[in-house]
Order: sequence, then C-alpha cells, then structure tokens
Amino acid sequence: MAKGLKSRSAKMPMLEIIITIGIFAVVSVFILELFLSANTLQSRAKDKSKAIVLAESIAETVKSSKTFEEAVKELDLKQTVGKVAQQKDGSLQVNITDKSNDTKDTMIVYTGHFDENWKTTKEEDTYSVIVVPYEEQIQDKVMINYKVCVYRLKGYVSIRGEKGSEELYQMNFSHRQDTEEK
Repeated sequence: MAKGLKSRSAKMPMLEIIITIGIFAVVSVFILELFLSANTLQSRAKDKSKAIVLAESIAETVKSSKTFEEAVKELDLKQTVGKVAQQKDGSLQVNITDKSNDTKDTMIVYTGHFDENWKTTKEEDTYSVIVVPYEEQIQDKVMINYKVCVYRLKGYVSIRGEKGSEELYQMNFSHRQDTEEK
C-alpha cells in the first residue's frame, strides 16, 4: 500500500511541470502578439507623421506655384483618371481606373508613388499619393479645392496576416483664383 502511494506522489511533480509549461506557452503567445502589435503601432505612427508632412508639403507647393500644372511638374505627379464617389460622412472616395468609358463620376486625378524610404518612384511601390482638384464657383471667384490622400499599399504585418492597402492621411485645402472679367 505504501508503495502505490509513493508512485502516485512521484507523478505529481511531473504533472505540475507539464501544466507550468502549458501556461508559459499560452502566455508567450500573448506576449509575442503584444510585441508584434507594438511594432505595428510604431510603424503606423511613423508612416502617419510622414504622410502628414507629405500632404502638407504638396498643399504648400500647390499654393505657392503660379499654376497647378507647374506644381504637378515640380511634385513629379502623373495625370490619370479616377472614379470619385461621395461617402456618407461627406468625404470623397477616389478609385484609380485605367481607362473609363463611363464619364459619370470620373475626373482627372494626379498620382505619385514612393518606396519604403519615402523616395519618389515611377511605379507603385509601398506608398501612393492622390491629388484631386475640383473647382467651385463662388460669385466672381473660382475656388479650387484639392483633396490629398496618402495610402500605404503594402499592409502591416500581424499575427493574423497582412492587410491590404490602407489610407494613412487625407486632407482638403482650397486655393482661390480671380476670374478675368472682359
């Protein structure tokens, strides 16, 4: 009888070790996810601050240029066609199309592309910017409104996988031009 009691008590430390290893395994998964999400948050914050600087730089270049075409050339933007839709919150959603036969809701937009170091590239890489100009007539003045959207085309890495493109920043600004009266 004493022999059976001894072998049962010898198995208890082994069971405790297995339970402890299981608890550490579960906790380590959560800790790994926390480290990965902290890295993703840091990357998003850095990208958002760079996107804000880029959008404001574009706005200042457009405002300081004599013509919008001069600003487009200086910023090295490419003219293309985009389909524009108004969202429920009043913002504009812009989708770039190759060639659209349907002229309804399409307009000329300007795009620029950047690599992972925010250097200008000719092809789509990591980041993309879209500038949408649209005019508004107010009495004898023409108000030109611009929408600047900065996107990250490559998703952020997470335990659940990589997501698709994501809008980093969006801003609207206006530039007034006097119309010539004759």
